[in-house]
Amino acid sequence: MAAFNAARLQEYIAAGVITYTPPRRDDDKPAIYFAKSHIDQGKECIIVTNDNFADHIRGGDISTEWFNNHVVSYQWIGNTNRLMLNLHDLPRTVDMPYLQNG
Repeated sequence: MAAFNAARLQEYIAAGVITYTPPRRDDDKPAIYFAKSHIDQGKECIIVTNDNFADHIRGGDISTEWFNNHVVSYQWIGNTNRLMLNLHDLPRTVDMPYLQNG
């Protein structure tokens, strides 16, 4: 079984801009670690999720400021199978060329 339009995701996986998380496990910590490690390397990175990461903010894994700068929520557009990122969630303009390819 594959995700809807899974073949299209391969380009992003090969480019290293999408990563897998362990199945049947908490995927928050690997996502946060992946983002932090890329940010530490000077790369721009966002986490796309509707999770508010409150437990990770409380636990000290991330700060509210880090969350506000690196987490973007999303929503499905009707019955179109299209995903809209709420980039207005970010307090600044993010140069993410992969997000501009449609």
